[in-house]
Amino acid sequence: MSYLQLQDLNKHFGDFQALHNIELSIERGEFVALLGPSGCGKSTLLRILAGLEAPSSGKMLIGGRDVTSLAPSQRDISMVFQSYALFPHLSVKENILFGLKARKVEKQERQRRLDEALELVSLGEQQHKLPSQLSGGQRQRVALARAIVSQHPICLMDEPLSNLDAKLRADMRSELRSLQQQLGLTLIYVTHDQIEAMSMADRIVLLSEGQVQQVGSPHELYNQPQNTFTARFIGSPAMNIFQLPGQQNQLGVRPEHLRLSSQGLSCQALNTDYHGENTLLKVALEDQQQIFIKVERFQQFAPGQQLFLDWDDQDLHQFCHAKQQLVASNATSSLNPAGLN
Repeated sequence: MSYLQLQDLNKHFGDFQALHNIELSIERGEFVALLGPSGCGKSTLLRILAGLEAPSSGKMLIGGRDVTSLAPSQRDISMVFQSYALFPHLSVKENILFGLKARKVEKQERQRRLDEALELVSLGEQQHKLPSQLSGGQRQRVALARAIVSQHPICLMDEPLSNLDAKLRADMRSELRSLQQQLGLTLIYVTHDQIEAMSMADRIVLLSEGQVQQVGSPHELYNQPQNTFTARFIGSPAMNIFQLPGQQNQLGVRPEHLRLSSQGLSCQALNTDYHGENTLLKVALEDQQQIFIKVERFQQFAPGQQLFLDWDDQDLHQFCHAKQQLVASNATSSLNPAGLN
């Protein structure tokens, strides 16, 4: 049996259904990212996990125990918020120890946990400062340390890095993943940023409109999308989805898997976007569908210039036009564009 299980979980707000029949199993020590666009239900799901919101129906089990109706304090779960949620009048040390004091943890044990947490997040020299005297990254470390000292086996994080600048976010992603592995935490992490999810998580739960679209490793979601939503959401830029004349299914090929060739699928250059290590080329197919191609280094193309595209069969995915679900991947050579003009 999995460590944390959600069984047929639903959530209604009046006539609006925020979550639809959520089924999810999470193993002990796993890093799981809840990923999706704004309004997809990921924060609602996190609040239900925390006990801050009650499901309309369904169950939540931890270690085989039904905790669906238990209060947050009875679930052995810690939480790190986007806004840090620090007391401005308390020092770093006092913020970290606040929960332990409220639970009346013995003083010597509090100090031991504090010392360990401060060392893990590298805040030993900052422990007597107020939050206003810290940088954004340091304040987020205080929030992490507060979760660490609680020693709860499950930690929930609600977009904890979104207030940081790009460089600091990249640094904190690495630190956070290292801490999670070192402590053996079961970590459930809400984000709308696919880079965060792809770079940190063992598995991603991709949500849209309150429904789970796909669950799998970052590699699986990127290389084996089960529907067009996953194909378009995962990857930057997104997978190209287009339909060739005479074909029933939509085709999906990632921009980096397309290449310019002397023959194949005919198109016209529209514009280019130089990214440094590559150039993103937008082209129009003969029926005016627009797709993107990644080409190496800096390349220029005249608007309207005729080009030909090719791809390998192993990089092609087919989706049902009506249901938007995967029909086949690694398509047969009959759909290879070589020879199309």
